Amino acid sequence: MAIELGKFPNTTASFEIIREEGMYYVDKTHLVWELVNQSRVVFLSRPRRFGKSMLLKTIACYLEGRQELFEGLKLYALEESRGERAWARHPVLHFDFSDLSALSPAAMGEMVHVRISSTLRKLGLPVRPEAERYNIYQVLEQLHEASGQRVAVLIDEYDSPILDALVKGDTALLDEIKAYLRGFYRSLKAADDSLRFLMATGISQVRQVGLFSGFNNIEDISFLPDYSTICGISEAEIHEYLPEQLAYMAQKNGLTVEEQLAQLRAKYDGYRFSEREEHVYNSFGLMNALKSCRLENYWSRTGTTSSADRLIPRYHGLGVLRLDGVLRANIDSLSRFNFEHSDPLGFLYQSGYLTIKGMDHGGNYLLDFPNREVRESIMEILAPRTLGIAQGHDYKNRNSKLVNALNGTDIKTLEVCIQALLASLPFDHEKKDRDDAQRVWELREARYRDALHLIFAGVRSDVRVEQIGAGGISDVEIIGERMVVVIELKMKRDGMTAEKALAQALRNGYPDKHSGGDKPVWAVGAAIGEKGQIEWMEECVWEGK
Repeated sequence: MAIELGKFPNTTASFEIIREEGMYYVDKTHLVWELVNQSRVVFLSRPRRFGKSMLLKTIACYLEGRQELFEGLKLYALEESRGERAWARHPVLHFDFSDLSALSPAAMGEMVHVRISSTLRKLGLPVRPEAERYNIYQVLEQLHEASGQRVAVLIDEYDSPILDALVKGDTALLDEIKAYLRGFYRSLKAADDSLRFLMATGISQVRQVGLFSGFNNIEDISFLPDYSTICGISEAEIHEYLPEQLAYMAQKNGLTVEEQLAQLRAKYDGYRFSEREEHVYNSFGLMNALKSCRLENYWSRTGTTSSADRLIPRYHGLGVLRLDGVLRANIDSLSRFNFEHSDPLGFLYQSGYLTIKGMDHGGNYLLDFPNREVRESIMEILAPRTLGIAQGHDYKNRNSKLVNALNGTDIKTLEVCIQALLASLPFDHEKKDRDDAQRVWELREARYRDALHLIFAGVRSDVRVEQIGAGGISDVEIIGERMVVVIELKMKRDGMTAEKALAQALRNGYPDKHSGGDKPVWAVGAAIGEKGQIEWMEECVWEGK
């Protein structure tokens, strides 16, 4: 089959280049047409590397009347149906706040100046030297008058400088950036009569910058079912637009198409952005995998910005990442980013580390990791810091040994690996509770239990915390490649020992439901001392078939 590797759009987000060079393209232009002709001022939140820039450049080409680029696409017939009003040529101002020479209001002004000058040149209008800044209100009026058409304004990654300033921890710089943005959006709002369409994209709704307060009629389409697949690639679209590329990858890897698709699905699929049960693949990861025929962490290598990497560990990760599909959040907490708030769910969702998996009866969203790539990526960010392991390579080394232990059947080796990963677990929060000894012990036990969950989730094992059975609630159940381990976790106080913890697990029949299968089943009692040392006792309750 004739697959041209040069036609994968891995290195460009330019709709113009993709169409002119005949690159592989998934046609979503009908959604572009509907959005532009049914809305006027909109905001879209999606994670990095999810096609937002490509979307805005497609909208720019449409509003500029680039008819030739849309021939053969769904948008073409829709636009032709408008008759004499079709393919109007609007001036387009396209600003990108991730494309700054430095993190400062001056650099933001420089970018705005360059983008305005580019649009003025296209219309043959005079431009100002860099030292003479434009009045945005006057520019929009000038473009409107000169072209006879209202102006489209597209704003890419509008929140990027704010997040970067937060990472730097520079309060004065943050205030300066917010002040600049308030003035920028105030000028756009003042030119409302000259606006045809305005769209801003970013990770989240950041308040106090003027975008959402300045435009009273701004429409947030981030959770609307009609636009849930406007970015990303659905499985139906793979079959419609990329069947040969999928078959090529399957052939290279010696798999059937169904087997290859299952691997791609586990690695890159699973993102859901509305109440509708539609999910999409991360297009950047999928396209790179189809081109290279390899399943690698493409998004996490390039899509994890410094802001996400630095901001996420500020939160208390162990209490959040239960990874069992029962994390709940309402739409307000998922759509807005309050950097002074301690709840990480909103930021984890907005940055692509959590996604919607369902809804409860109260209308709240249920959250979990979208796929394996994201699970592995956030573990590399959270686990070393949360577990108190100073060096990332130390965590990877200990993690690698844990994987080997899980692939074997030596329970003692597994216990040693667990102890190594838990050895540095910090307890700073306990200092506030010295007067309540009972509370201290409860916090410590819960923290160890959640730490075990985090550790095993990071190696893609099936780990279940506090499982309810006929005899009671077991603490941790680990379903490894070649063995099942049920751990009863206790703190070493009031005469508690590993032997007593094991006896409780056996007495309550916690391991019984796993017996009878192919894998050996171990019941383990673990008693944790005040300084973090763990006493173990284990018993094999089923040897496996």
